[in-house]
Amino acid sequence: MNGSLPAAERLLNLVIALRNTTGRMTRREIQEKVAGYPRDARPSAFERMFERDKEMLRDLGIPLITEDAAHPEDVGYRIDHASYSLGDVRLTPEEFSLVTIATSLWRETSVESLSHRALTKLRTGYHGQEDLQLLTGVVPSLRDVSGAYEPVVTALAGGRSLRFTYRSAHSGSLRLRTVDPWRLVLRDGNWYLVGRDVDVDQPRVFKLSRIAGRVQVLGPPGSVDIPEVCDVDALMGAARGPSSVAVVGVRPGSAPRLVARSTRVDQPVVDGFLTFECLWHGEAQLVEELAAYGDGVVVLSPPVLRDAVIAKLVGVTRVVGSQEGERRG
Repeated sequence: MNGSLPAAERLLNLVIALRNTTGRMTRREIQEKVAGYPRDARPSAFERMFERDKEMLRDLGIPLITEDAAHPEDVGYRIDHASYSLGDVRLTPEEFSLVTIATSLWRETSVESLSHRALTKLRTGYHGQEDLQLLTGVVPSLRDVSGAYEPVVTALAGGRSLRFTYRSAHSGSLRLRTVDPWRLVLRDGNWYLVGRDVDVDQPRVFKLSRIAGRVQVLGPPGSVDIPEVCDVDALMGAARGPSSVAVVGVRPGSAPRLVARSTRVDQPVVDGFLTFECLWHGEAQLVEELAAYGDGVVVLSPPVLRDAVIAKLVGVTRVVGSQEGERRG
């Protein structure tokens, strides 16, 4: 096995191995048997990686036990079964739905099958409602996780800085940023990093999908002072600019993602449609989303949003028409 797996997957593999060993595992056994640790790595490189992982497990509250031996190479590690075991788990319908969503984050990874097996075990003892309308349509938005997600989580967990190239939403220009991460936020199906921009010494918000290229995790663990209190709503509002209320008509059963984050309005404006209000910050993403719903959604206001959606639909129609014309020709 090589060490190319993300840190989160390597940690999960380590927990599984230590949890299921009949006795203990030495460092050599861990390097040879646990996926994610490079077998051909220099001893010093493996030691650094394993020491970081040990601290991470303990920070997560996992009872890792070290068993001393006469020779350093025989020192063993295991997880205390009694302290790590859970009692009967009884989930509410809302909690079960959230666990289902969480498993979707492991799609297309080496632990996808493990996450599905865990969900299957929970499902055998669960007899509530699984498909809550409140959470319908949220899963697709969580599956589209940026490549920056894993290093951001690693930096947050270890209290370390980040360096990445960021594309401006206004000019499209690229700029290298160094950031002390404070929070990772999910809003309207998008992930945002909230933290201190080191170069300007000011709090800033960064959309993960605008991060270009590789993300570097910098500094020793604990080097970033993460504030206990952080007004995320205020920072997100300042970053996204002023908002306006968009009123849309939704055909029943259509646009579940839009409905999940909107407010129902008792105002039957369009026959056969339900009326909802949602916030619009002038972003092109909402225009694309509304256009993708086709005739399942009608934009009632503001006019500028309605015109933008119509223009988007007209543009798509022209492209499709020209492609069909080329195929016929």
